[in-house]
Amino acid sequence: MKKTNKLPKFSAVIIVTDRNQLALQKRDSKPNIANPGKVTVFAGAADKRERPIDCARREIKEELGLPIKRADLRFLGKWISNSIFWKKKLQGYVYVLNNIDPNNLKLSEGEKIIYIKKNKMELVKLDMPDFSKKVLLKYLEKGD
Repeated sequence: MKKTNKLPKFSAVIIVTDRNQLALQKRDSKPNIANPGKVTVFAGAADKRERPIDCARREIKEELGLPIKRADLRFLGKWISNSIFWKKKLQGYVYVLNNIDPNNLKLSEGEKIIYIKKNKMELVKLDMPDFSKKVLLKYLEKGD
């Protein structure tokens, strides 16, 4: 059996705005990317030897132009994801970033930012990959 610490890693960030909404990414519809056209949490692959929390910080800076500190992120948990795009299992580290002003988010990857209320009814309406839906539902279960 493959050990989870040997799996390729990625980090994902659940962004909660200062208006108590979830900020999600509507992915580009390009066929050569993971989850084209779907709504996802902000996420990306970790570089070799990069700590998951630093990967999360880098991805938020790259995708949204928002510099954040390690202390800004709250660890939610880690999950194993069966990536259809990468055709292998990946280990995802999920963080929560609270109290973000949407005016400070400048999207550089993806089609647009989607803001939804923090409830399951809003979430299930969206076309999301399993991983994003799973971690968001877990976040909503746990609460802040």
